[in-house]
Amino acid sequence: MQLKYLLILEAVVSLLTGAGIVLAPATILSLYRLQTDAVGVFMSQTAGGLYVGLGLLAWLVRNVNGAELRNAVTLTYMVYHLILLIVALQAWLMGLFVFELGSVSVAVELFFAAGFAYFRFTKSK
Repeated sequence: MQLKYLLILEAVVSLLTGAGIVLAPATILSLYRLQTDAVGVFMSQTAGGLYVGLGLLAWLVRNVNGAELRNAVTLTYMVYHLILLIVALQAWLMGLFVFELGSVSVAVELFFAAGFAYFRFTKSK
């Protein structure tokens, strides 16, 4: 796999997830069997905005060349997905998520964290 294709996949997943959370936070949270108050909706929508921004960044840098940029982008996305992996794994193990959807969230974060780690620590183009 090339980094370009991982970034395209990142862009699609992040943009769709972010748009869903910004536009319909209660609906998205209910898929995970989560409920929240107005502060939680605000924080969810804020997180959705971050997803959209990171998705847009992934789309915009998919064709950019340069070792320094490559290192910065892959490190940023690797750390981002490692943090999301830890949060998703913790919530899943605590039973806060619907089991199946929680396991998908954990698997997606693991995939992206491992993918960006691969491109961060290898010389492949």
